[in-house]
Amino acid sequence: EIDLWDYDTTRENSERWIVADEFAVYLFWRDLDLTVADEFPAWRVSYDRGTTWEPKQRITEIGDNFLTNVATKNNILCMSINVSDLGGEPYILRVFQNGTSWSLSPDSIYASNFKFGIAMTEGVLHSAYEVPLLNEIAYRKSYDLGDTWQEPIIISSSSGFGADLPGLAADKRNIYTSWRDTKFGCAPSGWGCSIIGRNSKNNGDDWFDELLLSDIPTGMFSEPFIKGNVIAVAWSESHNNPDLDRVKVRVSLDGGENWCPVKDFGFGTGTKIAITTDALHVVYTNEDSQKVYYCRGEIITGVKENEIEVPQQVQMEQNYLSSNRFALALGL
Repeated sequence: EIDLWDYDTTRENSERWIVADEFAVYLFWRDLDLTVADEFPAWRVSYDRGTTWEPKQRITEIGDNFLTNVATKNNILCMSINVSDLGGEPYILRVFQNGTSWSLSPDSIYASNFKFGIAMTEGVLHSAYEVPLLNEIAYRKSYDLGDTWQEPIIISSSSGFGADLPGLAADKRNIYTSWRDTKFGCAPSGWGCSIIGRNSKNNGDDWFDELLLSDIPTGMFSEPFIKGNVIAVAWSESHNNPDLDRVKVRVSLDGGENWCPVKDFGFGTGTKIAITTDALHVVYTNEDSQKVYYCRGEIITGVKENEIEVPQQVQMEQNYLSSNRFALALGL
Protein backbone atom coordinates (compact mmCIF):
# COMPACT_ATOMS: atom_id res chain seq x y z
CA GLU A 1 0.00 0.00 0.00
CA ILE A 2 1.39 3.41 -1.04
CA ASP A 3 0.12 6.81 0.11
CA LEU A 4 -0.22 8.83 -3.10
CA TRP A 5 -2.58 11.63 -2.15
CA ASP A 6 -0.25 14.25 -0.66
CA TYR A 7 -2.77 14.71 2.13
CA ASP A 8 -2.58 17.16 5.02
CA THR A 9 -5.09 19.10 7.12
CA THR A 10 -5.19 21.99 4.62
CA ARG A 11 -6.31 19.81 1.70
CA GLU A 12 -9.30 17.74 0.74
CA ASN A 13 -8.88 15.13 -1.99
CA SER A 14 -11.88 13.43 -3.57
CA GLU A 15 -13.35 11.73 -6.65
CA ARG A 16 -10.43 9.65 -7.85
CA TRP A 17 -9.79 8.05 -11.20
CA ILE A 18 -7.13 5.66 -12.44
CA VAL A 19 -6.49 5.32 -16.17
CA ALA A 20 -3.85 3.19 -17.85
CA ASP A 21 -2.48 2.64 -21.33
CA GLU A 22 0.49 0.74 -22.69
CA PHE A 23 2.86 3.49 -21.53
CA ALA A 24 1.90 4.36 -17.97
CA VAL A 25 -0.63 4.39 -15.13
CA TYR A 26 -2.18 7.77 -14.23
CA LEU A 27 -3.90 8.63 -10.97
CA PHE A 28 -6.19 11.68 -10.94
CA TRP A 29 -8.16 13.43 -8.25
CA ARG A 30 -9.88 16.70 -7.35
CA ASP A 31 -7.41 18.60 -5.19
CA LEU A 32 -9.03 21.20 -2.94
CA ASP A 33 -6.86 23.68 -1.04
CA LEU A 34 -8.94 24.55 2.04
CA THR A 35 -6.84 27.59 2.90
CA VAL A 36 -7.92 29.47 -0.22
CA ALA A 37 -10.94 27.36 -1.26
CA ASP A 38 -9.69 26.58 -4.77
CA GLU A 39 -10.00 23.27 -6.57
CA PHE A 40 -7.81 22.05 -9.42
CA PRO A 41 -7.09 18.75 -11.15
CA ALA A 42 -4.07 16.94 -9.77
CA TRP A 43 -2.39 13.76 -10.93
CA ARG A 44 0.55 11.45 -10.53
CA VAL A 45 2.02 9.06 -13.09
CA SER A 46 3.88 5.75 -12.84
CA TYR A 47 5.95 4.28 -15.66
CA ASP A 48 6.61 0.93 -13.96
CA ARG A 49 3.03 -0.27 -13.40
CA GLY A 50 2.65 1.46 -10.04
CA THR A 51 5.91 0.52 -8.31
CA THR A 52 7.16 4.11 -8.21
CA TRP A 53 5.32 7.39 -8.86
CA GLU A 54 6.37 10.79 -10.16
CA PRO A 55 5.65 13.85 -7.94
CA LYS A 56 2.17 15.38 -7.95
CA GLN A 57 1.33 17.87 -10.70
CA ARG A 58 -1.46 20.44 -10.42
CA ILE A 59 -2.82 22.78 -13.11
CA THR A 60 -3.86 26.09 -11.57
CA GLU A 61 -3.67 28.51 -14.50
CA ILE A 62 -7.23 28.03 -15.76
CA GLY A 63 -9.11 29.09 -12.64
CA ASP A 64 -11.23 27.12 -10.22
CA ASN A 65 -12.57 23.95 -11.83
CA PHE A 66 -14.22 20.62 -11.17
CA LEU A 67 -12.70 17.44 -12.66
CA THR A 68 -15.38 15.03 -13.91
CA ASN A 69 -13.85 12.41 -16.19
CA VAL A 70 -10.56 11.12 -17.61
CA ALA A 71 -9.53 9.17 -20.72
CA THR A 72 -6.15 8.20 -22.17
CA LYS A 73 -4.74 6.79 -25.39
CA ASN A 74 -1.19 6.65 -26.74
CA ASN A 75 0.22 8.67 -23.83
CA ILE A 76 -2.23 11.56 -24.40
CA LEU A 77 -4.60 12.38 -21.55
CA CYS A 78 -7.95 14.08 -21.88
CA MET A 79 -9.78 15.34 -18.80
CA SER A 80 -13.26 16.81 -18.82
CA ILE A 81 -13.48 19.67 -16.34
CA ASN A 82 -16.21 22.12 -15.41
CA VAL A 83 -14.55 25.55 -15.38
CA SER A 84 -16.35 28.02 -13.12
CA ASP A 85 -14.83 31.04 -14.90
CA LEU A 86 -16.35 29.78 -18.17
CA GLY A 87 -19.92 29.35 -16.99
CA GLY A 88 -19.42 26.00 -15.30
CA GLU A 89 -19.65 24.07 -18.58
CA PRO A 90 -17.30 21.14 -19.23
CA TYR A 91 -14.21 21.66 -21.36
CA ILE A 92 -11.53 19.20 -22.42
CA LEU A 93 -8.13 19.66 -20.82
CA ARG A 94 -5.48 17.95 -22.98
CA VAL A 95 -2.23 16.87 -21.33
CA PHE A 96 0.77 15.95 -23.50
CA GLN A 97 4.33 14.74 -23.01
CA ASN A 98 3.70 13.06 -19.67
CA GLY A 99 2.18 16.19 -18.15
CA THR A 100 4.87 18.69 -19.18
CA SER A 101 2.49 20.57 -21.51
CA TRP A 102 -1.26 21.05 -21.68
CA SER A 103 -4.02 22.99 -23.44
CA LEU A 104 -7.72 23.72 -22.94
CA SER A 105 -10.29 23.09 -25.68
CA PRO A 106 -11.71 26.31 -27.17
CA ASP A 107 -15.34 25.20 -26.77
CA SER A 108 -17.30 23.23 -24.20
CA ILE A 109 -18.77 19.77 -24.72
CA TYR A 110 -22.26 21.26 -24.19
CA ALA A 111 -23.15 18.87 -21.40
CA SER A 112 -25.72 19.85 -18.81
CA ASN A 113 -24.96 17.19 -16.24
CA PHE A 114 -22.08 16.46 -13.90
CA LYS A 115 -22.18 12.80 -15.04
CA PHE A 116 -21.18 12.32 -18.65
CA GLY A 117 -18.75 10.11 -20.46
CA ILE A 118 -15.59 10.57 -22.51
CA ALA A 119 -13.50 7.83 -24.11
CA MET A 120 -10.70 7.62 -26.67
CA THR A 121 -9.99 5.36 -29.63
CA GLU A 122 -7.19 5.76 -32.15
CA GLY A 123 -7.36 9.40 -33.28
CA VAL A 124 -10.89 9.99 -31.94
CA LEU A 125 -12.23 11.53 -28.72
CA HIS A 126 -15.80 10.43 -27.93
CA SER A 127 -18.37 12.04 -25.64
CA ALA A 128 -21.84 11.07 -24.40
CA TYR A 129 -23.94 13.55 -22.43
CA GLU A 130 -27.44 14.70 -21.55
CA VAL A 131 -28.87 17.33 -23.90
CA PRO A 132 -30.14 20.41 -22.03
CA LEU A 133 -33.96 20.76 -22.01
CA LEU A 134 -34.43 17.73 -24.31
CA ASN A 135 -33.36 15.36 -21.51
CA GLU A 136 -32.04 12.71 -23.87
CA ILE A 137 -28.55 11.28 -24.43
CA ALA A 138 -26.43 12.67 -27.26
CA TYR A 139 -23.16 11.44 -28.73
CA ARG A 140 -20.53 13.46 -30.53
CA LYS A 141 -16.89 12.95 -31.45
CA SER A 142 -13.80 14.97 -32.19
CA TYR A 143 -10.82 14.17 -34.41
CA ASP A 144 -8.60 16.86 -32.88
CA LEU A 145 -8.89 16.19 -29.12
CA GLY A 146 -11.78 18.58 -28.61
CA ASP A 147 -10.73 21.59 -30.72
CA THR A 148 -13.74 20.92 -32.97
CA TRP A 149 -16.64 18.53 -32.64
CA GLN A 150 -18.91 16.85 -35.17
CA GLU A 151 -22.61 17.52 -34.94
CA PRO A 152 -24.22 15.57 -32.09
CA ILE A 153 -26.66 12.74 -32.66
CA ILE A 154 -29.36 11.63 -30.21
CA ILE A 155 -28.77 8.00 -29.25
CA SER A 156 -31.56 7.57 -26.68
CA SER A 157 -35.09 7.10 -27.97
CA SER A 158 -37.63 9.56 -26.64
CA SER A 159 -39.27 8.43 -23.42
CA GLY A 160 -41.33 11.47 -22.58
CA PHE A 161 -39.55 11.94 -19.27
CA GLY A 162 -35.89 11.75 -20.11
CA ALA A 163 -32.54 10.02 -19.84
CA ASP A 164 -29.39 11.10 -18.02
CA LEU A 165 -26.19 10.01 -16.23
CA PRO A 166 -24.43 8.37 -19.21
CA GLY A 167 -21.21 6.40 -19.01
CA LEU A 168 -18.97 5.68 -22.01
CA ALA A 169 -16.29 3.12 -22.86
CA ALA A 170 -14.30 2.40 -26.02
CA ASP A 171 -11.80 -0.10 -27.39
CA LYS A 172 -10.39 0.01 -30.93
CA ARG A 173 -13.45 1.03 -33.03
CA ASN A 174 -16.00 -0.36 -30.56
CA ILE A 175 -17.96 2.00 -28.29
CA TYR A 176 -20.47 1.26 -25.57
CA THR A 177 -22.58 3.72 -23.62
CA SER A 178 -25.09 3.17 -20.83
CA TRP A 179 -27.38 5.54 -18.99
CA ARG A 180 -30.33 5.92 -16.62
CA ASP A 181 -33.67 6.06 -18.44
CA THR A 182 -37.32 6.46 -17.47
CA LYS A 183 -38.99 4.74 -20.41
CA PHE A 184 -39.08 1.29 -18.79
CA GLY A 185 -40.05 2.55 -15.36
CA CYS A 186 -38.48 3.91 -12.20
CA ALA A 187 -38.40 2.92 -8.56
CA PRO A 188 -41.46 3.96 -6.54
CA SER A 189 -39.09 5.76 -4.18
CA GLY A 190 -35.49 6.87 -4.46
CA TRP A 191 -33.72 7.98 -7.63
CA GLY A 192 -33.39 4.67 -9.47
CA CYS A 193 -34.72 3.96 -12.97
CA SER A 194 -33.93 1.54 -15.78
CA ILE A 195 -30.38 1.13 -17.14
CA ILE A 196 -30.17 1.22 -20.94
CA GLY A 197 -27.18 0.37 -23.14
CA ARG A 198 -26.25 0.93 -26.77
CA ASN A 199 -23.15 0.11 -28.82
CA SER A 200 -21.37 1.06 -32.01
CA LYS A 201 -18.77 -1.00 -33.87
CA ASN A 202 -17.52 1.70 -36.26
CA ASN A 203 -16.33 4.57 -34.08
CA GLY A 204 -19.80 5.98 -33.52
CA ASP A 205 -20.89 6.29 -37.16
CA ASP A 206 -23.75 3.81 -36.67
CA TRP A 207 -25.44 2.49 -33.54
CA PHE A 208 -27.23 -0.75 -32.75
CA ASP A 209 -30.62 -0.71 -31.03
CA GLU A 210 -31.03 0.13 -27.37
CA LEU A 211 -30.97 -2.71 -24.88
CA LEU A 212 -32.62 -2.82 -21.47
CA LEU A 213 -29.85 -4.06 -19.17
CA SER A 214 -31.37 -3.79 -15.68
CA ASP A 215 -33.64 -6.46 -14.28
CA ILE A 216 -35.64 -4.01 -12.13
CA PRO A 217 -35.96 -0.22 -12.60
CA THR A 218 -33.81 0.86 -9.67
CA GLY A 219 -30.47 1.67 -11.38
CA MET A 220 -28.65 4.96 -10.83
CA PHE A 221 -25.02 5.34 -11.93
CA SER A 222 -23.76 2.89 -14.55
CA GLU A 223 -20.21 2.10 -15.60
CA PRO A 224 -19.49 0.36 -18.94
CA PHE A 225 -16.20 -1.23 -19.97
CA ILE A 226 -15.28 -2.86 -23.27
CA LYS A 227 -12.30 -4.94 -24.36
CA GLY A 228 -12.47 -6.71 -27.70
CA ASN A 229 -15.75 -8.62 -27.87
CA VAL A 230 -16.30 -8.55 -24.11
CA ILE A 231 -18.61 -5.81 -22.83
CA ALA A 232 -19.51 -5.37 -19.17
CA VAL A 233 -21.84 -2.86 -17.54
CA ALA A 234 -22.00 -2.36 -13.79
CA TRP A 235 -24.49 -0.19 -11.98
CA SER A 236 -25.56 0.68 -8.46
CA GLU A 237 -29.15 0.94 -7.37
CA SER A 238 -30.90 3.83 -5.68
CA HIS A 239 -33.80 3.12 -3.34
CA ASN A 240 -35.40 5.39 -0.80
CA ASN A 241 -33.64 3.22 1.79
CA PRO A 242 -29.87 2.98 1.19
CA ASP A 243 -29.83 -0.35 3.03
CA LEU A 244 -31.61 -1.78 -0.03
CA ASP A 245 -29.12 -0.49 -2.63
CA ARG A 246 -27.32 -3.26 -4.49
CA VAL A 247 -24.51 -3.60 -7.04
CA LYS A 248 -25.27 -5.39 -10.31
CA VAL A 249 -23.33 -6.37 -13.43
CA ARG A 250 -24.24 -7.69 -16.84
CA VAL A 251 -21.77 -9.13 -19.37
CA SER A 252 -21.71 -9.90 -23.10
CA LEU A 253 -18.97 -12.12 -24.55
CA ASP A 254 -19.80 -11.53 -28.23
CA GLY A 255 -19.81 -7.78 -28.74
CA GLY A 256 -23.33 -7.19 -27.45
CA GLU A 257 -25.22 -9.81 -29.47
CA ASN A 258 -26.07 -11.91 -26.40
CA TRP A 259 -25.97 -11.07 -22.71
CA CYS A 260 -25.66 -13.16 -19.57
CA PRO A 261 -28.25 -12.75 -16.81
CA VAL A 262 -27.82 -9.93 -14.32
CA LYS A 263 -25.24 -10.74 -11.63
CA ASP A 264 -26.22 -9.43 -8.19
CA PHE A 265 -23.24 -8.69 -5.93
CA GLY A 266 -25.32 -7.78 -2.92
CA PHE A 267 -25.47 -4.57 -0.93
CA GLY A 268 -23.18 -1.76 -2.08
CA THR A 269 -22.76 1.31 -4.25
CA GLY A 270 -20.21 3.27 -6.27
CA THR A 271 -19.29 0.57 -8.77
CA LYS A 272 -16.14 0.51 -10.92
CA ILE A 273 -15.38 -2.15 -13.52
CA ALA A 274 -12.56 -3.26 -15.83
CA ILE A 275 -11.71 -6.18 -18.11
CA THR A 276 -8.45 -8.01 -18.77
CA THR A 277 -7.86 -10.80 -21.27
CA ASP A 278 -9.48 -13.53 -19.20
CA ALA A 279 -11.14 -11.83 -16.23
CA LEU A 280 -13.73 -9.30 -15.19
CA HIS A 281 -12.85 -7.06 -12.23
CA VAL A 282 -15.43 -5.20 -10.12
CA VAL A 283 -14.89 -2.95 -7.10
CA TYR A 284 -17.57 -1.28 -5.01
CA THR A 285 -18.05 0.15 -1.56
CA ASN A 286 -20.34 -0.67 1.30
CA GLU A 287 -20.98 2.51 3.26
CA ASP A 288 -22.12 0.71 6.38
CA SER A 289 -18.89 -1.24 6.76
CA GLN A 290 -16.70 1.48 5.18
CA LYS A 291 -14.93 -1.18 3.12
CA VAL A 292 -14.14 -1.57 -0.55
CA TYR A 293 -14.95 -4.96 -2.04
CA TYR A 294 -13.08 -6.46 -4.99
CA CYS A 295 -14.57 -9.24 -7.09
CA ARG A 296 -12.90 -11.11 -9.91
CA GLY A 297 -14.77 -13.22 -12.42
CA GLU A 298 -13.30 -15.67 -14.92
CA ILE A 299 -14.39 -14.92 -18.50
CA ILE A 300 -15.10 -18.22 -20.23
CA THR A 301 -14.63 -17.65 -23.95
CA GLY A 302 -13.74 -21.12 -25.19
CA VAL A 303 -16.21 -23.75 -26.38
CA LYS A 304 -15.71 -27.15 -24.79
CA GLU A 305 -15.88 -30.30 -26.88
CA ASN A 306 -19.44 -31.38 -27.76
CA GLU A 307 -20.84 -28.00 -26.68
CA ILE A 308 -22.68 -25.90 -29.24
CA GLU A 309 -22.63 -22.49 -27.55
CA VAL A 310 -20.15 -20.54 -25.48
CA PRO A 311 -21.04 -20.92 -21.77
CA GLN A 312 -22.63 -17.71 -20.51
CA GLN A 313 -21.00 -17.72 -17.09
CA VAL A 314 -19.02 -15.36 -14.89
CA GLN A 315 -17.56 -16.93 -11.75
CA MET A 316 -16.85 -14.54 -8.88
CA GLU A 317 -14.36 -14.51 -6.01
CA GLN A 318 -14.55 -11.90 -3.29
CA ASN A 319 -12.23 -10.14 -0.86
CA TYR A 320 -12.22 -6.71 0.77
CA LEU A 321 -9.93 -3.82 1.62
CA SER A 322 -10.38 -1.20 4.35
CA SER A 323 -11.21 2.00 2.47
CA ASN A 324 -14.28 3.84 1.27
CA ARG A 325 -12.87 5.61 -1.83
CA PHE A 326 -11.61 3.72 -4.82
CA ALA A 327 -10.91 3.66 -8.54
CA LEU A 328 -10.05 0.91 -10.99
CA ALA A 329 -8.19 0.77 -14.30
CA LEU A 330 -6.37 -1.86 -16.30
CA GLY A 331 -4.01 -1.15 -19.20
CA LEU A 332 -3.77 -3.00 -22.47
